[in-house]
Amino acid sequence: MRTAPVRLGRAGIYGFREVVDTAPFVSGVTTPCALREETALAAPRIVTGRGDVARFVAAGGGRSRPVRIRIASLGVDAPVTASGIDVRNGVLGIPADIHRTGWWRDGAAPGDGNGAVLVAGHVDSAAGGVGAFFSLRNAAAGASVEVVAASGRTFAYRVESVRTYPKSALPPSVFDATGRPRLVLVTCGGTFDPAAGHYPDDVVLTAVPAR
Repeated sequence: MRTAPVRLGRAGIYGFREVVDTAPFVSGVTTPCALREETALAAPRIVTGRGDVARFVAAGGGRSRPVRIRIASLGVDAPVTASGIDVRNGVLGIPADIHRTGWWRDGAAPGDGNGAVLVAGHVDSAAGGVGAFFSLRNAAAGASVEVVAASGRTFAYRVESVRTYPKSALPPSVFDATGRPRLVLVTCGGTFDPAAGHYPDDVVLTAVPAR
C-alpha cells in the first residue's frame, strides 16, 4: 500500500500513524505512533565556507568512526569529528574549527559493505584563512586517500571523480547509506560572492575502496 505524500514545512521530528479502514475482508487497524523508527532527510545543505552559518552537532560513534583523513597529493592531513544534522538551520553541523572535518554519523562508516562515508570540511574562513579541504577541488582521479578509524585501522581509497554542483542541486546520493561502498568528501566551491556572502557551489570528491 502506498500512502499519500505529506509536505513538511520545516525540519523537525514528526510522529505518524497509519489507519486502515474496515472493509468486507479487512479488519480495520490504527498503528501507534512511531511503530518503527525512520529517518527522512529533506535535502540538508552542506555549508563550509565564508559567511555560512551552522551549529556544530556532536554525535557519537564506535571504533569504526573515522578520526583522521589524509590526501598526501594535496597536503591534506585533518582530524575528523563525528557530526549530526543541525536541524535548526537545515545543514550538516560540522565543527566550526576550519581545520577539523565532520563525518556524518548517520551515514556509512569506513569498512561498511555499502553506502557513502560522508566527510565535510571547510574551504576557508575570512578570519582564519584556508581550511582543511581548501585544495580538494585540485584532486586528480586515481589519487590516494587514507581514512584512519578510531580502532587504529587505516582504510585506503582511490579518487574516482571530483565534481562541482550548485548548492541547490547537491546530489542526495552523498547522504545515501545504500549502494556501493564509497568515500564522499564535500566542501564549498565556485567563486565567492561578496554580495551574498557565500560560495555558490559544493565540490564533491568521490573515492572508492582501493583494491
